[in-house]
Amino acid sequence: MQGDKEQVRYPHLHLVEWPFRVVPDESMYSFMADRARLVSDIKDLLRNLSRHPDSTMHLMWAWFGAGKTHTLRHIGHLCRTQFTEVVPIYLEFPKSTRNFLDVYRAFISATSIESIRDAYEEVFSSPKTEKFQKEFQFDFPDLFVALRLLYQGSTDQQVAVSRWLRTELREKQVLKDIGVTRPIQSSEDALKVMSWLIRIMCEGEASF
Repeated sequence: MQGDKEQVRYPHLHLVEWPFRVVPDESMYSFMADRARLVSDIKDLLRNLSRHPDSTMHLMWAWFGAGKTHTLRHIGHLCRTQFTEVVPIYLEFPKSTRNFLDVYRAFISATSIESIRDAYEEVFSSPKTEKFQKEFQFDFPDLFVALRLLYQGSTDQQVAVSRWLRTELREKQVLKDIGVTRPIQSSEDALKVMSWLIRIMCEGEASF
């Protein structure tokens, strides 16, 4: 009984938890209540996305409080548990966006470094992707070298690469130590990094 009382966060209201939230609780992302048609539509969408490598855009519209955020989070849950060919990256659009570099920072902060490393391993351990590897090395040698260290470098090198990807690395000596010529500091740099990371993740799935 004592344990039950300790779980009541609002005893004066006899509430275990506050019932009204702007953003849904993470424990609720695994299911959709009484939305069978919506769940079916979501699974059809994810099934199609997992079969086609081409980029597509899908608009979600609903009234305030109708469950858009919960639906997006549920899609992320399904990607991690059932449709693992699709990598979910959920981020809020930066409030004070000055350029694409700010959007990139939000993207890379929400992207799993482990997923990038795993995709790199799949691509660069497969002889089927030799042409892709050569194109990547020629087009973006800094990122090519950085991801190789992220995969098989020392702990310090992996940390430095993670900082570089997140636009936090500026020290010239550290950049030199990991074989990178310059930091990611412009919208053009950010767009190129994002483009190659997405291509590597897609190619990683294709090379399984």
